[in-house]
Amino acid sequence: MKKIWKKVSFVMMLIFTLMIFAPYTVMADTQVVSTPVKVVVDVQLTAADKIFVPSSEPIYETDDCLKTTAAFKIVPESDKDDDLISKYNVTATYDGSVYFSAPTIGDVPIHIDSSKIKINYNSNEDYQFVLGKVLSSTAKLLDNGAAGPTQDEQKQQIEDAKKAEDILYTKLGTSLGIAGDVPEFSWGGDKSADQEKEGTVTFSDEDWGIFSSARSGYKGIRAGYYDDWFKSIQTGLQKMKDAGITARDVKMTEWEKLVLAITAIGYDPRDIKAYDLIDIISNKENMKASNEYFTPQYAIYALTSRNYIDLIPNDGKHITKDDLDGYIHEWAKGALGSKGADGSAVIGNTTPDMWTMQLQPIAAYYNPNAKEGDEYYDVKQAMDHVFAQFSNAQTYKGSFWGGSVDLDGSIDLNNAWTNAQVYMTLGMAHANIFDKMYIKDGKTILDGVLERFDVKNGTTDFDNSSYEPAQICRGIDSLVRAAEGRVSIFDCTDVKDSTVPVNNAIAALPDVYKITSADKEKVDAARAAYDKLSDVKKASIKQETINKLTDAEKKLSQSQPVKVTGIGLDKTSADLMKGDTLQLTAAITPKYATNTKIDWSSSDPTVASVDENGKVAALKKGTAVITAVSEDNRDAKAQCTITIKENLSVTGITFDKTSVKLIPKAALQLTPTITPNDATNQKVDWSSSDPTVAAVDKSGKVTAIKVGTAAITANTEDGNKTASCAVTVVDGQGAIVINNVKLKNKLALAAGKDSDYEGYFTPDDLASIKGTIDLSNLDITDSDMDVMKYLKGVSAINLSDNKDLTNSSFKKLKFDWIIPKGLDFSGCTGMKDIKNNMFAFASSKLTSIKLPVGISSIPTSCFSNSKLLASVEISNTVKSVGNLAFSGCTSLAYMKIPGSVTQLGSGCFSGCTNLSVLDLTDTSLTKDNIKDTKCPDSTMIICGKNVKLSPGQISIKIGGVQKIANEIPSGKSVLWGSTDANVVKVSSEGVITGVNPGTAYIYAKTDDDSYGGVCTVTVTKDTPPQPVSVTGISLDRTSASMAEGDTLQLTAAVTPQDATNKKVDWSSSDKTIAAVDENGKVTAVKSGAAAITAVSEDNNDAKAQCTVTVMGNNMPKPIQITNLTKDSSFKLGNDVKVSVKAENNSGKDQDASLLVALYDEGGKFINYVCGKQTIKNGDSSILTGIMKLPEEGIYKLKAFIWDSLENMNPLSDIIDIPVQSNK
Repeated sequence: MKKIWKKVSFVMMLIFTLMIFAPYTVMADTQVVSTPVKVVVDVQLTAADKIFVPSSEPIYETDDCLKTTAAFKIVPESDKDDDLISKYNVTATYDGSVYFSAPTIGDVPIHIDSSKIKINYNSNEDYQFVLGKVLSSTAKLLDNGAAGPTQDEQKQQIEDAKKAEDILYTKLGTSLGIAGDVPEFSWGGDKSADQEKEGTVTFSDEDWGIFSSARSGYKGIRAGYYDDWFKSIQTGLQKMKDAGITARDVKMTEWEKLVLAITAIGYDPRDIKAYDLIDIISNKENMKASNEYFTPQYAIYALTSRNYIDLIPNDGKHITKDDLDGYIHEWAKGALGSKGADGSAVIGNTTPDMWTMQLQPIAAYYNPNAKEGDEYYDVKQAMDHVFAQFSNAQTYKGSFWGGSVDLDGSIDLNNAWTNAQVYMTLGMAHANIFDKMYIKDGKTILDGVLERFDVKNGTTDFDNSSYEPAQICRGIDSLVRAAEGRVSIFDCTDVKDSTVPVNNAIAALPDVYKITSADKEKVDAARAAYDKLSDVKKASIKQETINKLTDAEKKLSQSQPVKVTGIGLDKTSADLMKGDTLQLTAAITPKYATNTKIDWSSSDPTVASVDENGKVAALKKGTAVITAVSEDNRDAKAQCTITIKENLSVTGITFDKTSVKLIPKAALQLTPTITPNDATNQKVDWSSSDPTVAAVDKSGKVTAIKVGTAAITANTEDGNKTASCAVTVVDGQGAIVINNVKLKNKLALAAGKDSDYEGYFTPDDLASIKGTIDLSNLDITDSDMDVMKYLKGVSAINLSDNKDLTNSSFKKLKFDWIIPKGLDFSGCTGMKDIKNNMFAFASSKLTSIKLPVGISSIPTSCFSNSKLLASVEISNTVKSVGNLAFSGCTSLAYMKIPGSVTQLGSGCFSGCTNLSVLDLTDTSLTKDNIKDTKCPDSTMIICGKNVKLSPGQISIKIGGVQKIANEIPSGKSVLWGSTDANVVKVSSEGVITGVNPGTAYIYAKTDDDSYGGVCTVTVTKDTPPQPVSVTGISLDRTSASMAEGDTLQLTAAVTPQDATNKKVDWSSSDKTIAAVDENGKVTAVKSGAAAITAVSEDNNDAKAQCTVTVMGNNMPKPIQITNLTKDSSFKLGNDVKVSVKAENNSGKDQDASLLVALYDEGGKFINYVCGKQTIKNGDSSILTGIMKLPEEGIYKLKAFIWDSLENMNPLSDIIDIPVQSNK
């Protein structure tokens, strides 16, 4: 019964509850709740103007000197809200401070904390008023009315500015590249991977330093320095071109800056022989390919620096003056800035350097008197706006504010980059720098300039770590030029002793055969201009330019008709296809001959005809001789043999491989052979049956992508003949792919494989390499460096002279540090800098390092706590060593600082507890100015002039003695010392005695620190050496072609170099074709092919092979040569000029090197000259070699063609040339 009641009670209570709350529940579902409407309002503040009174510097954004007051007004976002604002009494209050943004004198933006604005209004249920925008507002920081400088004071400021430039050049001359010896020109960076984009190659030529100092007229530079710099550019660019660097590989701005520097020192960039600099910087495609931000701006500076723009052809491919004008008008439009709500221009109070640099070139086109309708009226409008903004951004100090605020809130009022760009812009516009609009609180622009100089004492707080000094000097010089009314800094028409106008004058002369007496005045003027040049400038002008002037003078000076003495053709032979045409060009000797008319004829006009202008038409298959004869002298003639071929069809194609296995990412070059080898059209199209497995490019390079199979097919365009190679891509897990062939061959040998090994490597393969490995000059790139981490057993890696390596190759992750390692980066000119803390990491076991030429500094903490680092070789391009650079390097016993270093950072040798000798000889450093380095008190510091200790490196046994010679001047007191007397001791006379095994340094110095020198001594035990096993062997050649009866000396090299048993056993796979003796001398027996093998006696697994192909004497040579040498023999002491016609019948394009070789009477090779050229299949070429013969002796000359000096494969017969006595 109780249970029933409980159930009933529960139900009744539930019903009662629902009855009570049901009405309210229904009401909640149906009642409309009223939500206030949000009304967004803006706030306009009006701040009070004030006269700026500076506080102590630095000035912060929230300093009281920038504080002001302001009134706040509500502004509706919509006109319909006006009545609501009034009805509900909407106002704004602000509980915070109001500040000017910066101490610039003029209209200054106001800064507030918008979170402290409160919107107030009458309480109501309909509207809620919320803050929208705080409208921008400015107020005036007023000039204090201080008087500006008098005219005399202005003149003094200009003179002080000139002195400031000299102070900066003198202090930082080395970093600017204008002090000491001219550094060797070098380059670094990546070549262009896509011809539509430029590469990243840059120059180490300090062109801005050269340009700036030359334009400033800096007199502290060594006489002849600019001349030597230009010579280094000439030489360096030629080396760069020979290394295969194209114009597109280099950043455009590098070329543009180089043109400016060359022009500024009075040379002509058109006299650079390796590259056509003006063509490069005016090429539209180069401009389009450039990624550099200021390429167009620099192009304008360079092309107008000496009016080169007027000489550029209007061919659609090059920039013209109209194109430059297009840039100017475009930038003028961009410089006008934005408009305010009332339509007026918005004038800011900042001058960011990038903004200024972008518009800067238009300043040169500014004319304050330009009127509407004038060509550059838009430039006037733009520059007037820019000048107004400059004025509004000028601070109370006279400097210009770029908008920079440091992290601590301090305002950077005198940023050197910002101000230098403003100075240059004002100078280019020839602005009045003492105009009242640029005088603030009595301070001028030059007051801002001179703030960081103590002109009286000749000092400045500028250094090379914060700002680029050359840019600062260009800015100062621009102001000085404007004040003195001189041309602007980028207008080099004021350069004296310049070769540019001389070249222009000569280029403007008519061709010599058109010269008449009416041209005499022009010729005389060109000669007068040339004669005024210095001798070194004259020598820089191209010889063909000088020849044009002298030929013109000869033509004018002749009183009688000048007879033609000779004639030459630009070609002496040519192969044409039927239907082709060829323009032959004749050259008359002398050029100034009176009658230069030429008669043309063909030996067989049915085969090849020629018109009166030398244009040849190929009519049918055969040979004809085209003759050019002087009308003036019928004995003066030249000929060209024309061979006309008809189309020869392709009949087949084969591959050097028909199947191959690869792993993913591996690459393989397939080589097709076309039949016949002289087929006319040998173009091949490549394809892959599955590019997702193996892809192939247009040259036949196959790249494995993923596991699978694919057929690589080559299809001839002529005849549709095909060849295929089956590519199987297998799982390459754990495999290491090396695509750099040179590096691969080197590592293969070191790992005990054949030098031409085509497979992949395993980590164990590379870990098996021990000791030192030489990887120098292998064209290693950054991507190749990933393999270094697998060289776990290597203790030293020589990476020198790999010029394509960049800074990323320094990264610690590139190397395995289980075994301590030494690294050699000398000659790696692509490395330009090192980062802070580069080798300062916990696992570093760096034992030695040779730094690359090109880096300018060793940065902060670079090698900190590299406790095993015992040897550092610093390159002579380093100018400073950073703070803590070598701190904690406890194994460092000796440090040589090169003469290029002018600054050692604070604490750079702190904690170097074993640093025995710090060698500062040949530097400007002394004991007094390196105290902050914190080297140990026990360190012997050697200063003064470096003198040679001889020998420089000594190895003696325990108990051994040796006298060390020195070159310290007599009369000087010499102090001798050893860094470790427990290893080697030295007497006061320089006699050393070996004490215990080890290495130590012996030094000799004068007591007045005027001279000093150091040598290295290694003391060894008198114990028998341990045998060193051979691990690899290589040959100087892997293939060779020989004629029957020829001999060839092969040379084997064993690895490691200090192996105990270096004996090699030689064998031939077929002695009836090619035999080899016990010394590696190969004799060609009969036609065929044989493999010559060299095997180490110490390790039979160490072997190498050379494939020898023997050609029968009756077999035609790949290159047929005909002796064209005029002289049948030559006399001793005379010059030899040998010319041959080389015809390529090899079936492929062929590299051909003409060797003119000199042998003594016993057949010993004495000397040679070599000329190299690539000859297309079926073509011919004239090759010439010139040599000076000895004065006495018995000799013979031979001329022949090899494929190259490296391979020395003979391609032709030998021509014997007699040598006669000179008696």
